[in-house]
Amino acid sequence: MAFNNRGFAYAAKGNFERAIQDYDQALLLNPNAALTFYNRGSALAAEGEVDHAIEDYDRAIGLNSNFSQAFVNRGFAYAVKGDFDRAIADYDQAIRLNPDVAIAFYNRGVARARKSDLVRAIQDYDEAIHRDPNYVWAYYRRGEAYANKRDFARAISDYDQTIRLDPWNAKALNDRGFAYASKGDFEVAIRDYGQAIRLDPNYANAFYNRGSAYAEQHQFERAISDYDQAIRLAPDFAPAFVNRGFVYGTKGNYERAIEDFNRAITLAPNSADALLNRGITKLKKGDYIGGRADIAQAKLMKPDIDD
Repeated sequence: MAFNNRGFAYAAKGNFERAIQDYDQALLLNPNAALTFYNRGSALAAEGEVDHAIEDYDRAIGLNSNFSQAFVNRGFAYAVKGDFDRAIADYDQAIRLNPDVAIAFYNRGVARARKSDLVRAIQDYDEAIHRDPNYVWAYYRRGEAYANKRDFARAISDYDQTIRLDPWNAKALNDRGFAYASKGDFEVAIRDYGQAIRLDPNYANAFYNRGSAYAEQHQFERAISDYDQAIRLAPDFAPAFVNRGFVYGTKGNYERAIEDFNRAITLAPNSADALLNRGITKLKKGDYIGGRADIAQAKLMKPDIDD
């Protein structure tokens, strides 16, 4: 147990390489230690070695079929690989073994949300919160699920609770701002984006979202300034180029608009919005052939575009 315990201490300090070395030694001495396989799997997962982590969780579960936390962690590893069906199956088993563990419900909710099963995801977040009323990320994820269902009032309520529990949660502030903007309350949205930016000055998406809210209010210079900053922070952020291009076009600066749309298309060749807006801008410039070609291509990508 000494090597296992020292490995655990190294892992707690974030030194996963040394932890794995100790777990290796512990398993040489006791190859039937389920807990050590579990611990090594967790350290391997922290190092990004997800497949090897799953192998260790398999061994831990093989040695102890009632090891609920090993099912939770293996489920999380499968989720990292994008295998949400296997992840959910492991969370199901973890919950059968220990129905009081909030994280199993939370993780299953996240996996279900990734499969667009928002109703059951929300049910899982409900269960997680029932077991742990201070589970910050369960409130946040439930708010996210409500927002994806366009139930912005409930989303805002959950983001409110997230922020009450964690006032420095920039992501929750940004997403609450987006929910307010989706309801047309741009002033409140701008305040939330501003607070998110104060907490995280490198938050490109918050600058992008605030720029969009300013654009909705026809505060075009402020919108451009925020899109500029979003692009400085995330130079491959294609939607920021699209939106900045749209604002330039609205101001009549068609050359700058087309430059931005060109850049967006280079970054995201399948962006129907970039092609559509470039086409419209070309028409405004009198380039009818180029404009119609762009619009036709955009409609092939997105058939619901209006004529």
